[in-house]
Amino acid sequence: MPLFTVLTPLPGTRLFDERLSYETELDYDKFDLFHPVMPTRLEAKLFIDEMAGLYRSAYPRRVAVVGGLALLVQVLRGKLSFTDWKDIVSDWRRLTTPSAYLGRGAGAVGGAA
Repeated sequence: MPLFTVLTPLPGTRLFDERLSYETELDYDKFDLFHPVMPTRLEAKLFIDEMAGLYRSAYPRRVAVVGGLALLVQVLRGKLSFTDWKDIVSDWRRLTTPSAYLGRGAGAVGGAA
């Protein structure tokens, strides 16, 4: 299962010290491996579109639907909770939707479901 993340220099690492330690105000809510916290070569909107596109190409809708149905069978067999199934479906929706990378909270990538 492919997983795509953004290079995120975490506090205490050499990369953080070299790139971000000089910043006085950092938004640590974005240190979730999905939001860029350093300047990127692409403008923000294009970068976000590309991230969502990676997930759409790795997990196309037809694959997600078939996978979702297979997981629903696991729910019916009692091997997976319905809440877990809903969370998996919601995660796919968030990761493949560019606007989900822009905000925080419900519906945002890395945010609360």
